[in-house]
Amino acid sequence: MTTGLAPALPPEVCGIICGLVDTQSLIALATVSRPFRHEAQRAIFHTVDLVSLGADAAREWRLAIRKNPRLSPGVTSVSFWMPPLSDAQVMTGALKKCKNIKRLAIWDTRADSTHTWIAEGPFRLRVFVNAALQLTPSSPFWKQQKHVRVLSFPLPADKYTKEKFPCRADQLPDLVAVDVVDLRMLPPAPRALERIQLNAKLGYITKGLRVTELARFAYTLTHLNMTGVVFKQLREILTIFLRAVPRLVHLGMSEPIEKWDPYYLPVEGQRTGAEHLPLDTLKSFEHLHSLVLYTFQTREFILPRIGDDPEHPTSSLADPTSVARMLMDDVPQLRTVTIASSMQNEKEGWSRMHPPERTVRTCTMRRMPEGGFYTDTDGQYCFDAVGRFWDA
Repeated sequence: MTTGLAPALPPEVCGIICGLVDTQSLIALATVSRPFRHEAQRAIFHTVDLVSLGADAAREWRLAIRKNPRLSPGVTSVSFWMPPLSDAQVMTGALKKCKNIKRLAIWDTRADSTHTWIAEGPFRLRVFVNAALQLTPSSPFWKQQKHVRVLSFPLPADKYTKEKFPCRADQLPDLVAVDVVDLRMLPPAPRALERIQLNAKLGYITKGLRVTELARFAYTLTHLNMTGVVFKQLREILTIFLRAVPRLVHLGMSEPIEKWDPYYLPVEGQRTGAEHLPLDTLKSFEHLHSLVLYTFQTREFILPRIGDDPEHPTSSLADPTSVARMLMDDVPQLRTVTIASSMQNEKEGWSRMHPPERTVRTCTMRRMPEGGFYTDTDGQYCFDAVGRFWDA
């Protein structure tokens, strides 16, 4: 005999199902049964992004953490806007309950020295994104959070204390990755960094990028990303990278893909065009196994001339698979290539407030040990997903 009731599944099975679906599906599952509600809540609260949800969501989250002790142990990642000092005590109380936080991102328009309460957190961070705190080498935060492995400074240096990297050489011994928008925020002395990510969208990096800024990390640096860079500068930048950090294993480059980037849209009436792809420079990275290129304005790559042919061959980014295969053939040390393109559809009368629709295509190609290639064309247009930077 059948009934309209949902079958009673053990919490372990409910947890597995909740781990396989998106947030909207989790919300729906929370109405199915009590075990599903408990497991869906745990999954929803695992990664908490209050930045995009606003002040009301932050208050609701703090209330839920205070009322339901089952939720706080599952919280491992929190992102939020720095609250006013009047709300800091409430936020402190919520964070103190979340002892398993590994990734913390705090945002503000300018780093502030008054929010020392964050050092009271009982968690042990692995990833810290600091766009809010004025931290100095003597700050108690560094003594408390000495196991940080990935450190990000999303603001220009003049927004931070003394406009430079805030730690001494003997602090953060586990640090392996640094993300900056301003070269002045890189460690001033050699450190055993394995990964660096440079965000050039504000212009602080491309205007002053020098070999010496990266060469002090050359012995250990294997992964380097640069986002927000106009591909017209590709040859110049890759030449600097080759001289400074020739042992790279992974290299990721992305054109500006955010609406607030200065090159998000071209001058009205101008068509985005073709850029030279410096294959000779890429070949010179002898240890390079992984290459990621995300294009937003470039429509095709101009390739080196073949023999005496006066014309340069081109490779259209409308077909990322052909670009990936060309790179695999011409740069034999590569094992994985990811090419992504977001092409502006033809439309008259567009503006920054009403940009045209775009056609997105991606391709990840892997060289197989037995020969041939494995190709995946279903990837999302998300640089962080393939940039190999944020793993802690």
